[in-house]
Amino acid sequence: MRFCVDDQELVESACEYLVAGVHAGDALLVVATEPHRRAIEAALAVAGLDLARARADGRLRAFDAQGLLGRFMVGGRPDRARFEETVGVELRGIAEVGRPVRAFGEMVALLWDAGSPGAAVELEDLWNELRTQTGFSLLCGYHCMGFPDPADLARVCARHDTVVGDLRVPARPDAVVEIATKSFDGTPLGARTARRFTVDVLERHGYGALAEDAAIIVAELGTNAVAHARSRFTVTLSSLGAGVRIEVLDDSDALPPVREPTGLELSGRGLRMVASLATDWGARFQGAGKVVWADLAP
Repeated sequence: MRFCVDDQELVESACEYLVAGVHAGDALLVVATEPHRRAIEAALAVAGLDLARARADGRLRAFDAQGLLGRFMVGGRPDRARFEETVGVELRGIAEVGRPVRAFGEMVALLWDAGSPGAAVELEDLWNELRTQTGFSLLCGYHCMGFPDPADLARVCARHDTVVGDLRVPARPDAVVEIATKSFDGTPLGARTARRFTVDVLERHGYGALAEDAAIIVAELGTNAVAHARSRFTVTLSSLGAGVRIEVLDDSDALPPVREPTGLELSGRGLRMVASLATDWGARFQGAGKVVWADLAP
């Protein structure tokens, strides 16, 4: 789920997601408003996709969001049987090509913009049911200003695995809304680059007052990943409303100890610094590695 401040950001996000699918050899389903569909198809062509050939062999199916929506809405609500006969049939058809399927959709956003949050949530549920039956990845695009009610926002966020975007009002008090994520080489240069990335992202998203402390935390955790895990690491920055959460994932399953360095010993100080700057911090296992996280508040 991607929150966008305007149409340009929404189209750019959809293009980035779908072009990555072109490079991966995925089959694509595009359900967008007509101007957005044209822009997306132009980006796919620039990325090297032969649109005519992809349509002919079933690797690309594109629809006008408003037109497709009208084929399964009944009395202002999505009809389950008609949804299956339209979207379900199209997705199963594209899955028969034998490639991973990547879909982008704007139909739910149209319902939100039309002031029908209940219908939008019902449509999200239908998408999720279809995903359990037919494996595919889905990116939904929304405008940030379309969610005046925090309760409505919480309902739609809860129906997505990941929420990304410059969303300054949290879905619920404990909501964590991802802003940006990026992987870095397991080298000292990677740790320095991660620090610059953190400052740039937080300043761009209105968290400049927290950027310096966040950069220190990222540098310390990134350095730990390089020195101890000896692996690449991934930094994820998320909004907590007024505050931010920093997460650093590496390939080691050894949880970091906090100890008091002695004498002139330089190592061992990093996590104490993280703990002193953060309002809260911790670690958890993830896959074959671990995530160390820290929260910052103004």
